[in-house]
Amino acid sequence: MGEFENQLWSDLLEAHGEQLAAAHRPPRSRVRPVALAAGGIGVAGAALAVTLTVTTGTPAYAVTQNADGTVTVAIHDISGVTGANAQLAKLGVRAHAVTYDAHCKEEPHPDPRHPEPYGWLIEEVPQDSTAIDTVTIKPQAIPAGDTLMLATRVHPDGKVDVQLGVVRDPAPSCLGWGSDPVIESSPAPTR
Repeated sequence: MGEFENQLWSDLLEAHGEQLAAAHRPPRSRVRPVALAAGGIGVAGAALAVTLTVTTGTPAYAVTQNADGTVTVAIHDISGVTGANAQLAKLGVRAHAVTYDAHCKEEPHPDPRHPEPYGWLIEEVPQDSTAIDTVTIKPQAIPAGDTLMLATRVHPDGKVDVQLGVVRDPAPSCLGWGSDPVIESSPAPTR
């Protein structure tokens, strides 16, 4: 401050110092920093959502409960298996997605009472369908004591194939390379 401002301040304190000292001061407001922080988080979240959408394109999985009671499961990337399983469990659907793993020691136990084809368990698919990563299942048709296994594998072109198998509980969490749980080969899944 300059000399004039210093003198003005001194005069103000001399004339009104007691009143200023006795005046009630409201507590400092913390709303602005919180609002700014929340706004910053919102902007960061929006940027992340845009980044994920731009960089990933298609989500790794989708599980949709349809109005007719069926459930559509799409696994576009192997990384979506865990999320798809969590969503299926949340919906109470006795279906479990697994991946092939050379180190897997678990053995599936196919239910011989329910051989393939599994048309009674999935929606019919148009013959011209090229979707191999999506299947619409009928959860109420999965027999008690069984689990519908959705075996996923990646083709050389990078596309994920979902194959079906009805196995006795408990369903395996993975499949070894040599496993053949009587899976219906490349079922034509639905949308």
